[in-house]
Amino acid sequence: MPKELYFNHPVSKAIFTFTNHPLPPGTKSLLALGLKFCIRHRKPTNNIEKSIERFQDDVRTKVWVARQQEENDGGNDRDFNPKLYLKNPQWEPPWAGVKIED
Repeated sequence: MPKELYFNHPVSKAIFTFTNHPLPPGTKSLLALGLKFCIRHRKPTNNIEKSIERFQDDVRTKVWVARQQEENDGGNDRDFNPKLYLKNPQWEPPWAGVKIED
């Protein structure tokens, strides 16, 4: 919980429900914030070209890594730790092949 929410919580959390069903966890504290409180989600970019390019790069990268692992140790990935690897923005994954690309 961020410290801003902890220190700036509403004093009056009294709400009245018109139902006999139990409320989900956190509902009382959410309703106590008031009727003008709005949960904001990140807005999608709606850039289809960028999304397709990202998907294409992700698929090509997965295929390339899988092929490298098969060539090196027959698919044994016990030494692979994904936390040790960082994405290189200059590297372009190679073409994956007709079966995967089409």
